[in-house]
Amino acid sequence: MRVIFMDIPTKPMSLKWFSLFSPPILWPLYGISLYEILSMEGIDTSLFTNNKIVGSIWRKRFGVKTVDRYSKESLIMNYRLYGYPETIIEALNRLSSLDSKEDLLITINGYNAFIYTTSGFDIHYLNKSQNKIKKMNIDIPGLYIYDNPWDLLKTYLNLDLKRILKFILSRLSFEEVYDGLYVKGNVDINDRYTYIDSSGGWILLFDDVNLEGFNFLKGPLVVGGKTLLSNSKIHNSIIGPVCKIGSEVSDSILLGYSNSAHFGYIGHSLIGYWVNIGAGTVFSDLKNTYGPMKFWFMGNRYDLGVIKFGSIVGDYAKTSINTSIYGGRFIGLSSHVSGLVSKSIPPFKIFDGWHDKEENMHVDKAIEIARRMYVRRGVNFINDEEKLFREVFKELKDETA
Repeated sequence: MRVIFMDIPTKPMSLKWFSLFSPPILWPLYGISLYEILSMEGIDTSLFTNNKIVGSIWRKRFGVKTVDRYSKESLIMNYRLYGYPETIIEALNRLSSLDSKEDLLITINGYNAFIYTTSGFDIHYLNKSQNKIKKMNIDIPGLYIYDNPWDLLKTYLNLDLKRILKFILSRLSFEEVYDGLYVKGNVDINDRYTYIDSSGGWILLFDDVNLEGFNFLKGPLVVGGKTLLSNSKIHNSIIGPVCKIGSEVSDSILLGYSNSAHFGYIGHSLIGYWVNIGAGTVFSDLKNTYGPMKFWFMGNRYDLGVIKFGSIVGDYAKTSINTSIYGGRFIGLSSHVSGLVSKSIPPFKIFDGWHDKEENMHVDKAIEIARRMYVRRGVNFINDEEKLFREVFKELKDETA
């Protein structure tokens, strides 16, 4: 049975405020993406979208299979489901053996997680008539579904990264070059100036990682391919591919193609694709009172129930030098911030924290900046990405008007 990933509606969510085109199943949350893990397991996996521009970008940028319809027996999985890889694989194997003559909506802890369909399922039917489809709840501990990026980060901070690294090592070919330091392919390590501490967990470096010198790496830690580390201090984090890190990073996720190349601090935060963190930028992740953190979004306050929590920074966002960001804040897709950021910033904004002024980022300027970043990484900016920039800009402009 094939598995098709799509966004199964649960509650209103804000992922589109965070990411331009990449769904969570393609994020390197395990050092590699869940899509890559399932493909390695031999599971026939595709992504569903009825947006032709998005589907084209997914195929060209990530090399994935996409479908715009599902007319035969399929297991549809919510692409916001998250957990340990082996737990997800167990759930898929268990549900693939279902022998049902009718469509099923399968929930986990009250969240819509899977749809089992025998003849093709219209997602609009689910939106309009959830009470007419047969429901089945399953109990598989360790599976989570998040509505918002801060839900994902909060869940990640509670997972055992050491367990995830053990799974990755069991599936991919790494060489142990030091005690607890594993490399895949060609990795340039200037060991004279790099300190490795694997006492708390393994450290995995993917192909063509470059450790330029004066780095402190403490496991558990994953660093994606072609990432440059120079004067960095990194612990308990996942750094995506083609990043440049020269700052302190702790308990955080950087998805890919992002920079924090100069001195600063990123703690308990989620950083999207193509983000540039200016020199001296600091993400606060702890209150002076040591009280529980709250997250602020669209004028609402969300109690997180954790003491440490940083910020969520969307794709293509930028921070100026010496920017200070309060904990529990959101910086939206393609926004630029400077100074003291004490509030959450919607997408496509320019926020001057020194004078508490906010203005709109024009979509033409956002595209121009993205093109410049792509050139610096040797990546072609495809026409469909420009089309999607304009489409998302218009949609979010209407939402935030």
